Amino acid sequence: MEPGAPQLHEAYPNNILKHTDMKKGDYQAAIREPGLIKVEGWYETPTVQHCHIENHGCFAYEENGRITVVSSTQIPHIIRRVVGQALGRPWSDIRVVKPYIGGGFGNKQDALYEPLCAWCSTQVHGRCVRVDCSRE
Repeated sequence: MEPGAPQLHEAYPNNILKHTDMKKGDYQAAIREPGLIKVEGWYETPTVQHCHIENHGCFAYEENGRITVVSSTQIPHIIRRVVGQALGRPWSDIRVVKPYIGGGFGNKQDALYEPLCAWCSTQVHGRCVRVDCSRE
């Protein structure tokens, strides 16, 4: 956007795709209204954990010497590495399938149950093992 910067797209001068201003009401007039109460102070709120739409869950099974982990995660590549490290197996032996998830909001960015689920599958000769966490 600086003057003299290379123009990326001819249709957008100064490389600006869109500019938006949003205003509602008149702030300066509102703060002069009679009866306005100013609230000031320190406030504490309890610790909260955001609640995504889909609970944590995964399933794992072994097929043709490879472990497949299906997980509602936001970090499939890291899950692959962590599962491989946890099981002492090369990453090429681990396949992670991440179905479309909605509403994770960053709360699915940890390896939670996937290594355990994959290990449990190895304990039952590669059969499918599912870990599903309910709200309770």
